[in-house]
Amino acid sequence: MTIRELSKLINVSPATISIVINEKKGVSEETREKVLMAMQEYNYCPQQRKKPIENKNVLVLKYYRSGVFVEENQGFIAGILDAVENRLQKENLNMVLRVYKEGFEKFLAETDLSPYEGIILIGTEFTPDLYPLFASISIPYVVVDNVCPYTSCNSVCMNNEENVYIAINYLKECGHQSIGYIGGNVYSENFQLRKKGFMESVERLNLNYIKEHTYMISPTMVGAYNDMLIQLDNISTLPDCFFCRQ
Repeated sequence: MTIRELSKLINVSPATISIVINEKKGVSEETREKVLMAMQEYNYCPQQRKKPIENKNVLVLKYYRSGVFVEENQGFIAGILDAVENRLQKENLNMVLRVYKEGFEKFLAETDLSPYEGIILIGTEFTPDLYPLFASISIPYVVVDNVCPYTSCNSVCMNNEENVYIAINYLKECGHQSIGYIGGNVYSENFQLRKKGFMESVERLNLNYIKEHTYMISPTMVGAYNDMLIQLDNISTLPDCFFCRQ
């Protein structure tokens, strides 16, 4: 039962019930007694508010390897950070954001993690050589935007392979039969999974993947545009469509 439901049953306002619950002045003794008796009769138990937790901080690391993905996708990264901060606030935890560009091993060596309840790693630019370093993290941690395959850790990431299949299947439903592939020339774990998903999807859907139309371009918006202009100047024929893993 909610406070509003109880207020309707006994014909008093929710504010009046709140005054009685919190033992404040502002209602008559008769009304106070009426509310207390109704609470007992209807077995109404007010929800207990969470008490704020003082000085409980969670460290969020925005890590740069090349900087290409973190800088180029500022809107995407900002969305992650906003969602993390909103969730932490609901749990009465403070977010401490740190941007680090000097190597993950150095970060772990020089950072005292003991003041934090846990750490959230924005893993967009993490590469496999860094995954073994997770074992040295002494507090609870989770990696966001990287599945960190073959590594024992908690992570939150999009389902790259399934999303690629959905995209390729849509192209087939549109009537396309031959397909080219546009990839990036900078390493990303998400890119690797999308390439794997692409190869499996074209085989499953019996599409004609034209390997000659495979192009590796810059992952940045301007760089991709310039690289593709150069590629198009040297292409005489085109497939029905392209899949771009960027």
